[in-house]
Amino acid sequence: MHPIIECADDLGVALKGVASVEPAFMSAGEKQSALVALTEVRSQLDALLARVLGASDDVAVAHGLRDAAAWLAVETRTTRREARRDLALGRALEQHPWVATALTSGALRTEQARVVVEAVDALPPHVDPAVREDAEEALLRLARQHDARELKQIGKRILDVVAPEVGESHEAAVLEAEERRAAASVDLTMSDDGEGRCRGTFVVPSHVGAMLKRHLLALANPARHTEDELRDESGGWKPLRRRLGEA
Repeated sequence: MHPIIECADDLGVALKGVASVEPAFMSAGEKQSALVALTEVRSQLDALLARVLGASDDVAVAHGLRDAAAWLAVETRTTRREARRDLALGRALEQHPWVATALTSGALRTEQARVVVEAVDALPPHVDPAVREDAEEALLRLARQHDARELKQIGKRILDVVAPEVGESHEAAVLEAEERRAAASVDLTMSDDGEGRCRGTFVVPSHVGAMLKRHLLALANPARHTEDELRDESGGWKPLRRRLGEA
């Protein structure tokens, strides 16, 4: 039997062995250790699944499908979106061995791994390979202190850390592209519900949204209103969202 299949079988047996164990009877220290250890093991398992999936193009060919993710989604009742995300990670790990090593060791979370490879792959084509390696190494180092969400924000400006002279021009280009996309997606919809109310949604560039919020907060400032104006029909204080709506 192949070692990876044996590993999967052993994991299944080990998990069945603790399925009836009640965590509530663990001490706080034991729970802490278990939570950290299980999180690390989950990262290792995610890495293995992604690596196998990334190497399974022959499975797709055998079934006449677009990719192995399509077969796995049907076979395991996983959503196609989730299966394709795992496939994308598996292919990315082939191109980013440092990330693969960190995830396989359990030191990196799966979402962090996705963020790191996406940030490095998003660097402009003219960036030197050595700079790309520096960026990947820096992000892996920063992943020890930051979660995936924070790491994503850092990744957008990682060139400022590893190559400031390149990062400045790249950031300007990225901001310009974001502004173009924002301007192209401006939208506003309004509809009357027939009960005396009008509902709507809008999309505006971030800086316009910030200006609107600032003006509304100024108009909703309690200092600009009497106590009667700040109370609702029941005599309670109006929540901020209502005061913003009135503003």
